[in-house]
Amino acid sequence: MNVRGLRIASQIFFFMLSWMGIVIGMTGLIYPYFFCVACPYAFAACPIGMLEWAFIPVYNALIILLYLISFILLMGVIFGRAFCGWACPVGLIMDIMYRIRPFFFFLSPLYKKGLRIAEKMPSIPNPKYYKYMILILIPVTSFIGHKMAFTRIDPVGFIFASIPQTVIGGYRPTVWYWVKLFLFLLVMAGALSVRRSFCRFVCPLGALYAPMNKISMTRITVDENKCVRCMMCRKACPMGVNIPESKRSAECILCGRCVDACNFDAIHITFLDKRVI
Repeated sequence: MNVRGLRIASQIFFFMLSWMGIVIGMTGLIYPYFFCVACPYAFAACPIGMLEWAFIPVYNALIILLYLISFILLMGVIFGRAFCGWACPVGLIMDIMYRIRPFFFFLSPLYKKGLRIAEKMPSIPNPKYYKYMILILIPVTSFIGHKMAFTRIDPVGFIFASIPQTVIGGYRPTVWYWVKLFLFLLVMAGALSVRRSFCRFVCPLGALYAPMNKISMTRITVDENKCVRCMMCRKACPMGVNIPESKRSAECILCGRCVDACNFDAIHITFLDKRVI
């Protein structure tokens, strides 16, 4: 089975569903993926926006936090990080940007120069841990500042909130608009250089779901009897996961690219250890 077609259809469906709020209206539900809570078209709330609300002291923090934790646990235990690979609109944009990177060949010298500068810098933590640092900072800044600090600078917010509000009219850009625009451009530049860079290094929701991969009912399964360690799966993986060696990697988004890349039918997406794809 070709997973690519199913994945793209799913991504497009959820992207369009996210923008149907103007017809549906607010529901009080939570999106299972990253989306700006400030989007005028959003009919549901972003989990990260809910996390911010929960730590602003003037609101009913306990109820919001329990609702959010219960939801993330339920989705995570069933699907793990699959929403990142199959539903998140940011993931779709990341995939598109990496696809069109050849058209931005003029940025290649700048990227190579940036790598040389980075190599000369002192050792830093593995970039994959940055998203966990950001996740920790979100409730801290919300509690201290009594405001949705992350939402103000969220580059995803520029795509799904600032732009729609500008198009609708009546929106006057503030200083945060330009901050989000700058960060948005950085995210897009990163997506042209590294596959799924936002998902791998920045997304705090990915950090929430990542531990769930260890206990999720849905996972990537490798048949050791068929696997020949050709590593085509690792080459295909947008998250840089070493599929044969990783045991329920927290970085895996279950996108199924490894399934398509395997020529020996050794890799499958399973649910409760039963093959799905």
